[in-house]
Amino acid sequence: MITDILMLPESINGQPNYYAILNVPNYSDDQQVMLNNFKSFMELFKSNTRDYSRLANEAFMLVMRAYGVLANLSDKVRFDDELRMRRASDLLFHHPILQAGS
Repeated sequence: MITDILMLPESINGQPNYYAILNVPNYSDDQQVMLNNFKSFMELFKSNTRDYSRLANEAFMLVMRAYGVLANLSDKVRFDDELRMRRASDLLFHHPILQAGS
């Protein structure tokens, strides 16, 4: 689980996808599910810190940052906007018709 968090490939402007870290769908407004997942991760970290000290600390910091952003309405709105812009950019960049015309 800890290595899964650290190996998430999806990022937005160099930042990890906080929704993926908390294992919720993009743009989710379900604060209770986010909180429950956050608490579950915290319990996991408590029990695994001795085995994966450096990795557990990195994953812990990612989960803390993810929950901090998504639990704060203004930060969440800003992150959602960045995520939408990244998705739109990826669609344009990887669109086969647009690439053929280049």
